[in-house]
Amino acid sequence: MDRTTNLQAMCAVNSAIEQASISDQSCLFDLRRALYMHFIIESVLSERIELIPTSSFREVAS
Repeated sequence: MDRTTNLQAMCAVNSAIEQASISDQSCLFDLRRALYMHFIIESVLSERIELIPTSSFREVAS
């Protein structure tokens, strides 16, 4: 995946979040997780891994 494709995916996920029903918490959680993962991909592709929040590493380690 290149940066352009990833940014397009991030925009699509963001649009889906805006259109999702607030009552569908499971869907919103999945969409937010997808957006977060695309943010990580963007950070790696742009070689700016310092943008990745450190809290994500602590949650995985627990």
